[in-house]
Order: sequence, then C-alpha cells, then structure tokens
Amino acid sequence: MNSPDTQFDWDRFVGVLTETVPGWPPGTSSTEVIAEVFPGTVERSIFFGVVGRLGRGLPDELIRTIVTVGDAFEWCQARWAGESFPSTVDPESFPDAGPARVALVPIEPGHLPQMYRASVDPDEGFRWRFRGSTPSFAEFQARLYEGVLCSFVVVDRNNGTTHGWVTAYNARFDAGHAWIGFVRFPGAARAGEMTEGLFLLLEHLFSRWAFRKVYAEVPEYNWVHLIGGKPGDPFLFPIEGRLVGHEYNANRWWDLLTVAIWRERWEEVAGPWRPFLVREPDGLHR
Repeated sequence: MNSPDTQFDWDRFVGVLTETVPGWPPGTSSTEVIAEVFPGTVERSIFFGVVGRLGRGLPDELIRTIVTVGDAFEWCQARWAGESFPSTVDPESFPDAGPARVALVPIEPGHLPQMYRASVDPDEGFRWRFRGSTPSFAEFQARLYEGVLCSFVVVDRNNGTTHGWVTAYNARFDAGHAWIGFVRFPGAARAGEMTEGLFLLLEHLFSRWAFRKVYAEVPEYNWVHLIGGKPGDPFLFPIEGRLVGHEYNANRWWDLLTVAIWRERWEEVAGPWRPFLVREPDGLHR
C-alpha cells in the first residue's frame, strides 16, 4: 500500500462513522470484529455502505473481505492514498455529498420474471409473501398490485444491476399509516444496497404523504436474517406487536412480529443519511 494520505486518518474515519452510522460505539478499536460491533444486519449494512463511500467506491467484492474495523480503515486509507480499484464512483464526491449507490425505478414488464423467480425461489421464497408456495406466473402478475400504494425495483446506479424490490401497501390515509415490504433477488449483493433501497422508500413515503408511522410484518425466523440478533428493539424498527406461534417453518412454530417506525424517529435516523441517498431535490431517484 502507498504511504498514508494525510487528508484521511483514523480520526476522520471514526468521525464520519460516528455521524452517519446509528449505534456506532464510542471508543471502538481497529481490532474489533465488525459482526460483533454491529450484530444487527441493518446497522452492519449501513456501516458497509458508508465504508464503500469513504473508500471512494470500493468494489463490493473487496468490501466482502473486510472483517475488522481496522480492515475497513486500511482499505479506505489506501484508496485515499491513490490505490486503484475498478469503480465508476466519482472519487471527489465524498464526504461532502456521497453518491447514491442505488435508485428506485418503477416496475416494468422486463422486471417481472426476476421478481417472480425471487418470490418462489426454493431457498429464499419462504421468507416473502407466498411463504414457500408457488403461484403461477399469471397469478403472480395478477396479485402484484393488490392493495399497493407504490412499488419500485432497486437498481444499482453504476452498473444497472437489480438488487430486489420494495413496496408500500395497505395505506390508511385517514389513520396516517402504511405497510412496507421488500424482496431481495437471489444472488444480489449484500453490502447494504437493499437497506438503502428501503431507506429511499421510507423517505418517499414520509416526504410525499402525511403518514405518522410505517409498519412491517417480520416472521421471527426472518429476524436474524434481516435484522440480526434476538428480537428486541433495534435502532430503527421497534416491535409493537407479536402474534405468538403464528407462522410454521423448518418444523417449528414462530411468532409473527409487527414493527414500526414513527415519523419523528425517521427524521432522527434519516438526517445523516440524506446526503448519501438523495441526489435529486425531490428525493426520488429515477
């Protein structure tokens, strides 16, 4: 690696993480394992999203090799010092205004086969709407917009890769709430892209309509997969309801959790992230 760039040191690295990553523990050392610092999947995805920008477009393949906080810092420092990695991200864009990695685009006919395959995938389909059943492609299309307020595909801005889709449904404008869900495409990157897509959807909902809160249903077996750790009160979606023994999967019964984020909490969380996620003034990527 080249000699360290004096413009990027440990204090700057930690300072940006403190401002942008929810739950960044004060006094975290370079030797600590990231999975232990952030047992929650959402917080860990945000961490890697920030590191990708601090590293001026570190490729996902490299980000997946990072284990400790020190690993992340060294790669970011090397990038600032002039190391070359394949990237289409503007190297001058961070930290003043980080580039959005993903965009929300309306669903088009060409997206439907991939969406269908994700929904009925034998390894992951049980996590989503159909819970392991395999409706026909025609039935899937017919039910796609039942009760839907808005639905978007999450697309990589740099290479056009589709990561999954996000949706808002069962909106009650009189009561000020709506529900959200998402599906990750099999084989899609797991460096925070779908977390950013979900954040873009929440920004869209809270900025376009006067919703007080947004709900999501999470089967307990999805909690570790999507959130991480034992169900409790994560930084973004506290649990507001629990149907005990409501879902059956892997030869046992699981609780169905209702989680929610209030508008006030969203404003607290979204503030540091808007420079990363919102490039157009209207807040919706096209």
